[in-house]
Amino acid sequence: MDAVHRGLPADEARKILRERVWAQVEERFSPGTRRVFIAPDGMLAEIPWCALPGRTDERFLLDEYVLGLLPYGAYLADRGEVSESPPGAADRGRTVDERRAASDGAWLLVGNVDYDRRTGVTRRDAPASDQRPFHWEPLPYTRVELDDVAESLPEAANRVRVEGAEATTDRVLQELAKCRFAHIATHAFFADPRIQAELGVDRDPARHAVVRRHPLLLNGIAFAGANLGPSRDPLGVPTDDGGVLTGNIIAHLPLAHLELVVLSGCETGAGAASGDGAVGLQRAFHLAGARNVVSTLWRVDDRSTAVLMKLFYHFRHDEHLGSLEALRQAQLAVLRDPDQAESLAALRGPDFRKAARKLVASEPRSGRLAERVWAGFAHSGPGID
Repeated sequence: MDAVHRGLPADEARKILRERVWAQVEERFSPGTRRVFIAPDGMLAEIPWCALPGRTDERFLLDEYVLGLLPYGAYLADRGEVSESPPGAADRGRTVDERRAASDGAWLLVGNVDYDRRTGVTRRDAPASDQRPFHWEPLPYTRVELDDVAESLPEAANRVRVEGAEATTDRVLQELAKCRFAHIATHAFFADPRIQAELGVDRDPARHAVVRRHPLLLNGIAFAGANLGPSRDPLGVPTDDGGVLTGNIIAHLPLAHLELVVLSGCETGAGAASGDGAVGLQRAFHLAGARNVVSTLWRVDDRSTAVLMKLFYHFRHDEHLGSLEALRQAQLAVLRDPDQAESLAALRGPDFRKAARKLVASEPRSGRLAERVWAGFAHSGPGID
């Protein structure tokens, strides 16, 4: 897996994974199986399943299946979502307007975060001792990303856009309580050594034991003012979260109304291996009640993320595909011709839609792009048809 993470050739590793893991399961599929849900355990949670070899050397599993993750094996049954109906059956016979209405709801768009300021606090106001031992860099393309998401939404869709110093943890929590869909484009982390140092995990055996029992404490999402550290009272005790929402906080939120949350920041899908899947931000949102989570397995380039997300929402809202198939088609588009996919970033409206459809219909280009760019995103949950 380390070879895949670094974008190095890993053909042999992928073949071994296919032979020893995937092939053992695939041979038990019913004829015509197209949609496959995976509840990975331990190190298997780190695998970009869509990038495993297909039936021939020229193909990936992405070419052959619609792949989705589940936070644990019984997830669909526990939620009462086991159905004999084929994917998309609920949409058959419905008009475009009816399909749009099914995907309508309040949208929360968060991005272009100012990590050096938050409402009421600036770096100048924060004592040096309060500033954190790490620095979150700006993500300029997240503003473009939010523009593209907003443009893809139905005109009547209710949307709230939160950016800059206004993108505080308090504001995000306030809006999450009211939305049905959320797109959050910001930094995230998993088990960062600097976070562990700040928590004193390495110095205090008691704290180390707590973190081992609650690994969601080591996962988090950075929001406005995250570079400042927490505000403190006269005794030096932190009085707020310092601009970071940990997985532990998220897991205890009431988010059963949240149909889909897209976390386009780095490592939003990474987590500690447990006896029942990986414990990370993806799992945290599921524990809070969110039905579907799109997240990343590793750090993905800011611009590449914006392009892939633009394609994802195009297929979701313009082509009316389910969320699982929309992500798959976005990844296939980048896989087939990465240069052409990059050029789509500058297009808007009908020009973009025309170019995206042409790209999907094109033949795969030789010398396909490293899996690091297109395979880093994963969809967890039953999907929205």
